[in-house]
Amino acid sequence: MTISDNVKMNILEEGTVVYVDTRDRYLEFYAVSVTQMKQGKLVLRHAMRYPTMPKTADYYIIDATGYSAASSAGYVTVFPSFEKYDHFACEIVGELTLKRSLEPVAPRKVHVIKRREGSFPDWLETHGNSNCSTAAAAFRAIESIFESVSVRTIKDPICVVSGQSDDTDALIFEGERLMPVSLEIEEEHQTEIINPLTVAVAAAEEKLYLSFRGSNLYKEDMHSVVYNRALAVLIGESDQWSAEIAKELIKKAKRRGGKYEMDRLENYCRSTAELTIDSIEKLAVIAEKWLSEQPKEEE
Repeated sequence: MTISDNVKMNILEEGTVVYVDTRDRYLEFYAVSVTQMKQGKLVLRHAMRYPTMPKTADYYIIDATGYSAASSAGYVTVFPSFEKYDHFACEIVGELTLKRSLEPVAPRKVHVIKRREGSFPDWLETHGNSNCSTAAAAFRAIESIFESVSVRTIKDPICVVSGQSDDTDALIFEGERLMPVSLEIEEEHQTEIINPLTVAVAAAEEKLYLSFRGSNLYKEDMHSVVYNRALAVLIGESDQWSAEIAKELIKKAKRRGGKYEMDRLENYCRSTAELTIDSIEKLAVIAEKWLSEQPKEEE
């Protein structure tokens, strides 16, 4: 079936939509409403959390992010990956959860699937014993079935594999894949919150903050680190879009306590060679002049 054959769907009006969150060892399932910033760029508003997996939803939005535990062998992996499958990928770019207000997020790729009539998501029968070799054998078998396919179609099932080093579980979703071009969804109305710039800032922010996880700099003053890195981009030879993102990052880091520190800015610029400035004195003049010209923000 080609893209043109993939009938356009309005998943707001045609049935229940469930978001499958794979970013934790234990999967979570939410009823959501959906809008889009632009075609295939989805904004989810969580309506309720299911205590167990709902089997009769009309649509499933399956987060492809997955999970890998920092201190154990716990994991969640979603097959098929998007490595050879990118034209099927939609993205979450905004989210309102049960605990947080609406905000832009770093884009996360998702599978959007319409459940086939008569089929229901179900757990694949896997081993019951606690054994690392058996668990590895189960994982390899699942991967060979769901990942090692040379030609992708909109009817390929989605498999969410989770477990530990000695345990492997697999949840199967069958139905029709909905591509970005096939979605007829209401446009996001809170465009002052969710727009291309705020989403780009969220992506840059996540990348910067995550790069310091576990480091002393992160523990000491992560907001000042982000502030100075963004400042280095801004006063360097950056394009207009990068400069706009840097300005927003500086504002957010400043509100969180970040501040201009010449030594950190110098160390960053020397290590990355991002700036074409010969002396640290000239760099200081440029940074301080730019900061002095900025309007004072209300506290």
